Amino acid sequence: MRGQTTNKDLQALEKLQQIDVRVDEESQALEEIPARLDELRKDVERVGSLLESEKERLAEMEKWHRDQEREIELQGELLAKAKNKMQQARNEREHKAAQREIETIRKATQDREEELLGLMDTIEQGRKTVKEHEEEFVSLQSHLEQEEKEARKQLDAVKKKIDKARTGREDIVKQISSPVVSLYERIQKRLGMALVEVQDDHCTGCNMQVEPQRLIELRKGTRLIQCPLCNRILFFKENGENTSD
Repeated sequence: MRGQTTNKDLQALEKLQQIDVRVDEESQALEEIPARLDELRKDVERVGSLLESEKERLAEMEKWHRDQEREIELQGELLAKAKNKMQQARNEREHKAAQREIETIRKATQDREEELLGLMDTIEQGRKTVKEHEEEFVSLQSHLEQEEKEARKQLDAVKKKIDKARTGREDIVKQISSPVVSLYERIQKRLGMALVEVQDDHCTGCNMQVEPQRLIELRKGTRLIQCPLCNRILFFKENGENTSD
């Protein structure tokens, strides 16, 4: 970058980038918290939908069971009538006809009763499953309510951190010239990190080797030095300390 600057510009830019990184992290948390709640809501809806389907199937089976019980009662009435016919039979033909009718009714009743016994096992298992899923549904709803309550607290805390960081950012930006801030923000928007350290004479942003003359100017701290490849702003540390300190 052409033009003069001071080591304090680098110090301010480092602080600015630290704030921007924190803001990005907190902003990501703002997105992740609602996303986590959406997943929990989907789980609740899934279990709720499954529960409703199971209740409907159970209700249909119980209704069919009641209908069949009524049919058995009707068969009992028909059986009584058939027996009465047999008792009142006037000849052998009427007697045999009534007897065949009795056997047919008894067979149909027996088949229906056996079917109902099997259905009762299915109904009992269905009731057990519905009860388990009702308990799971209530538990998930309670968990979701707690998570929503906690999420509101987290969101408020994160927003306060972001607001505080942005206030601090404004204070730092005031310490830097507008052209430098504009350069920094353009690079930051495009590459994510606008300011990178030089290690072993290489830009840590793209691994490009920095020529000696740029390293000399970087150590002097008289102007901002950009990587010739990725255009990130470079800074240099010796023994863990910024040479601009």
